[in-house]
Amino acid sequence: LNFGMGADQKAGKLFTYSGTPSSSHTSAYKDMFTLFHKADDLTTVDFQMTTVDKFCKEKGVATIDLLKIDTEGCELQVLTGAHEMLSGGRIKVIQFEFGECNVFSRVFLRDFYEVLAGFNIFRLDSDNLIPLPVYEPTNEIFRFQNIIAISKSVGL
Repeated sequence: LNFGMGADQKAGKLFTYSGTPSSSHTSAYKDMFTLFHKADDLTTVDFQMTTVDKFCKEKGVATIDLLKIDTEGCELQVLTGAHEMLSGGRIKVIQFEFGECNVFSRVFLRDFYEVLAGFNIFRLDSDNLIPLPVYEPTNEIFRFQNIIAISKSVGL
């Protein structure tokens, strides 16, 4: 499907390397390239966005068992666009990345705790899940990590 997910239905712009516009490194944040990857030969790709809520309504998706989000710092925006699905308890498990990209998007882990109030939050380790039961400022680690949020209705 040729669109992205976000907080609103609108046009978006991604930055990527000029020589490889189909690179797996794309971001809505130019600083991700200029400051983090030390790249300056960039191009942009325009695309359309919709929301998880709108997509689910249009396609008749009643529940989502696993929602995986890897949007290079825009994960919170995707969840904002899933407000109805989240508030209705219709998403069971969410996996998202949190790290350096969140410096550029200026999103804290604390923001995810607020949006995911009905979820238990874990850091994914190579062998297990590390519980992060309540928000602590020490959980704000801006290095690549995967976070798992499991709906409290699932019972874990």
